Amino acid sequence: MKIAIIGASGFIGSNLKLFLSKFNYDITIISLRLAKYNFNANNFDVIINLAGKAHDTNNISNSSEYFNVNTKLCNRIFDSFLSSNAIKFITISSIKAVSDFSENNFITENTFEAPSSIYGRSKLAADKYILNHSLNSFKKFYILRPAMVYGLGNKGNLNLLYNFVTKSRFWPLSAFINKRSFCYVDNLCYTINELIIQHNIESGIYNIADDDTISTNQIISIISDITGKKIYFISIPKKIIKLLFYFGGILKSKYNSILLKKITENYLVSNRKITAAIGNNMPYKTNVELFKTFISFRG
Repeated sequence: MKIAIIGASGFIGSNLKLFLSKFNYDITIISLRLAKYNFNANNFDVIINLAGKAHDTNNISNSSEYFNVNTKLCNRIFDSFLSSNAIKFITISSIKAVSDFSENNFITENTFEAPSSIYGRSKLAADKYILNHSLNSFKKFYILRPAMVYGLGNKGNLNLLYNFVTKSRFWPLSAFINKRSFCYVDNLCYTINELIIQHNIESGIYNIADDDTISTNQIISIISDITGKKIYFISIPKKIIKLLFYFGGILKSKYNSILLKKITENYLVSNRKITAAIGNNMPYKTNVELFKTFISFRG
């Protein structure tokens, strides 16, 4: 089977290449430049689109950058797929295309889509384009919306959290009791491979997340176990914490209100639709893979 992976230089792409290399696939890596100007989907059976501009939590990116890559480029790749002999199209969207926060309810594929960030809106625009232009096609398409993806070598907000905890003996945010969904990168890769090899899974949107959820306080305990450093959980009133992070945003610090929400609020993503379609639960568990991820941060 001939597979094209577009935009494979990032964290997800490097892990996906490694994961799929275990199988007997003929894999071609397509650069973003080639995908933009001269991509021919006729040469492949499956098109996997990983091209995207990541969410900028500092809000310094131009909005046109998001729509040029996350929307327009994705649309162009999908158009090439529709006019080709390829039979499956898999694209990585984001759960942020639905909402930046889930409050107390699980986000499902039926949750009303109301993204507040430009990043989320650019992903949603591409999702809508695919849905609207595939009505009369017999081809299979899969829009994957993963929760926050993590794994060995990932340097996102989990790395910030790890560095903060290892530099202090105190965890001042223990008053925030939450539950969050994450997506281990190999659970995402496993899902993509199942969509490649299984032929009876219906086209559509699928949320991707680990089966289990975890609280931030539990994550701090994992970091404490790894470092061998006793962490004292301090319950500072939430109002004071929110005020401090608010001023951090004014001062352009990485410790701002957006980061506080990412760390402390509920963000629950249901993966029931995809696990039912695949016929299996996700093979990797959050607490085990977070443990390995934090060990990789230790170097």
